[in-house]
Amino acid sequence: RESGMTVQWMWLDLRAERRLRSVFDPPALPSAVILDPGRGGKGSDGRPRFAAMQHREEDGEPQPADEATLELLFNHALSGDVAFSLIPPKRLTNGWSKRSG
Repeated sequence: RESGMTVQWMWLDLRAERRLRSVFDPPALPSAVILDPGRGGKGSDGRPRFAAMQHREEDGEPQPADEATLELLFNHALSGDVAFSLIPPKRLTNGWSKRSG
């Protein structure tokens, strides 16, 4: 916990969760997003939103996430300098793959 923000994380395999990939639309994999599920947190108005990492580019091609770009994403989030995009709640809840028992 830093700057009043509680951070919880999870790993998500977008090869398995293909519908969620379309929600976040990363330019390269691996990638990272910060998800605010919209439970009334500061600035969210109760609506889910996310902030995507900025990928470095080489020869015009986005590069996979690395330690430096992850650190930059979290530093921007903790300082309040990250731009969040709203996600329609139904799109987020319908994005998960169906699992059999």
